[in-house]
Amino acid sequence: MSESKKSGEAFSENEMRFDPDVRCVVICSAESGNPVTSVTETFYRYTGYTPGEVIGRSLSMLHGPDTSPEAVDMFRYLIHSGESGKVKILNYAKDGTPFWHHCEIRPISNGSGELTHFICVQRPESLD
Repeated sequence: MSESKKSGEAFSENEMRFDPDVRCVVICSAESGNPVTSVTETFYRYTGYTPGEVIGRSLSMLHGPDTSPEAVDMFRYLIHSGESGKVKILNYAKDGTPFWHHCEIRPISNGSGELTHFICVQRPESLD
């Protein structure tokens, strides 16, 4: 199951609030494959992956047998179109434990307007 919100739809103040204890922040390059360039400590706490294990790799490493192809397609659409959006996706921690990630993805451009990175604010939710 996936949920998404394309750009043009407003995010509520509550959705945009960043709480470092419950939200992960991941920055990915706009280069081919969208390798991770930075993660917060919260990402490690929820996924079990250290920065050294994830930096330089695609976030697809979190996908597993029940990850929705539609959610993956929505991520791809947002990345290729350079739009902001929200996606709910079933991901897997390093130990194989599934969890929901409520993700908000936003493009980052340089001073010339060239797309250079994406920032993804993630709110993990256990299946319990």
